[in-house]
Amino acid sequence: MELIKSDTFKSFEFKELLLHSSASIIRIIVIYRPQISVKNGLTHAAFLDHFSSLLERLVSSTGHLLLAGDFNFHVSDPSDNNANKFLDLLSCFNLEVIMSTPRRIKTTTSLTSLSQDPAKKLS
Repeated sequence: MELIKSDTFKSFEFKELLLHSSASIIRIIVIYRPQISVKNGLTHAAFLDHFSSLLERLVSSTGHLLLAGDFNFHVSDPSDNNANKFLDLLSCFNLEVIMSTPRRIKTTTSLTSLSQDPAKKLS
C-alpha cells in the first residue's frame, strides 16, 4: 500500500492510496465534500470544477480506479439539479455510481462509491 501525496482543493478533501498486487494496481480515492453554506463560502460549481480537474488526472493514471466518499449530493433524487450535474460529470469520465446509501437517517447526504468498471459492482 502506498499513500500518494495529493493535490489540494478548497471545495473538498481527499486521500489517494495505491494498492499493489502481483496482478494489478487499485487506485483508491476517498473524498469528503463539506455541505454548502454561507459560512464556508463553498459552491456546487466550484466543487464540480475542482472535482473535474481531479478526475482528468485520475482517469489517465495507472490502475483500476475506485472513488468513495461523502459527496453531499442526493443522487437518488432525479429532481436535484446539482446531483444531476454531478452524475453528468461522472458520465463524462466513464464513471458510475455503484453504491449509494444514506449516511444519516434524516438527511439527504450519501456515501457513494464510483468505479470505471461497472462489471465489479459492490453489493
